[in-house]
Order: sequence, then structure tokens, then C-alpha cells
Amino acid sequence: MRSVLIRLPALAAGIALVASCDTRMPTQATIGGGGSSSSAKDAGAPTIALDTPIANTLINVGDSILVVMRVHDDKALSSLSVDGLSYRGNEDLGTLVQRVRYALVSVPVSGLFRPGLRDTTIRRYLKPVSAADTSLDSLVIVAIVKDSSGNADTTKRRVDLVLGPKVTILSPTASDSVPAGVGLGITAKAVHGDGIAQISVRVQA
Repeated sequence: MRSVLIRLPALAAGIALVASCDTRMPTQATIGGGGSSSSAKDAGAPTIALDTPIANTLINVGDSILVVMRVHDDKALSSLSVDGLSYRGNEDLGTLVQRVRYALVSVPVSGLFRPGLRDTTIRRYLKPVSAADTSLDSLVIVAIVKDSSGNADTTKRRVDLVLGPKVTILSPTASDSVPAGVGLGITAKAVHGDGIAQISVRVQA
């Protein structure tokens, strides 16, 4: 009977020791894992700046628009998109309508920049969705850049679509060839309102 009483306290102490070990181990593992995950998270958003066109530039309606963008991220860039939108109506009155005037351009075409790219300058031409749409209006160029963690930055630039001169190259025609070292004659026609001007120049090699 005495030996049984001696063994019972020893057994209770062993159970308490095992229980205390089981309680600490998951807590320590959770703390360590949480710290590692937090440090790897990318909370910094990429940045984008529009160099061209400058604000309030006058763009001849129907012309393509050259857009130059500088993008940066502290870790890795993912993708970029840019398009041209026009707005009609009033948001407060619930009549605001957004229309795509210049088609969306995705950069790069493959969908993603090369791994590790952090800085680059992108040049792209925006083209009208419909050449028949000659309505004069303001246009908002919207560029969005994303990084490899899904963070994004958006920038906008307002320009004005106006009715300016229309220039057409009459010669040389498409696919013409000129021997090396020979002067090249160029004839162009400019139309503005009721006036038509034809210009001919010769370019030497």
C-alpha cells in the first residue's frame, strides 16, 4: 500500500510535465511562423509618372497619342495598362457616363514583365476606338501599374481633342523603295477647314 502511494505522486508529476510541454510548443511555432510571414509581405505600392503628353495638350481628333510613362517598384513590377476615356454627365446627379475613346493597351503583350524588373520607361501609342468618332471633347488618359504582390498605382492626365489640320502623305506611297544614296521626294497635303495646302520637299541621303 505504501509503495502505491509513493508511485501516485511521481505519476502525477510526469503527467504535469508532459502537459506543460504540449502547451508551449505550438505557441512557440506560431510566433516564429507569424514573424516570418509578416517580414516577407510587400506593402509598398509601385509608382507611375506620365511624361507625355503634358496636361491640357491639344490633340487633333482622330490622331494617335504618344504616351510616355516611367514606372518603378521596390521589389518587382508586374504589368501596366493605359487607355483614353471621356466622361459625360454629372456623378452627383447619377448621369455620369464613361466612354472608351482610345483603346486599352496592355504592357507587356505577354501579360507580365520579366522577373525582377523594378524600373523602366514605357512608350506606347493610343489609337482611337472609332475613326468615325470626330466629336470634340476632353480626354482623360488613365495609366495603371501593378507590382508582383498585386499592389497598384493609378495616374491620370487630361488632354483636349480639337479639330486641327489633317496631313496626308501623297508620295512616296506605302511599300515604295528608293535606292541607297538617292534623294527622296516627299509630297504631303494638309487640310484645315476650307483651306487645302500641298507641300513638296526633297530629302537628300
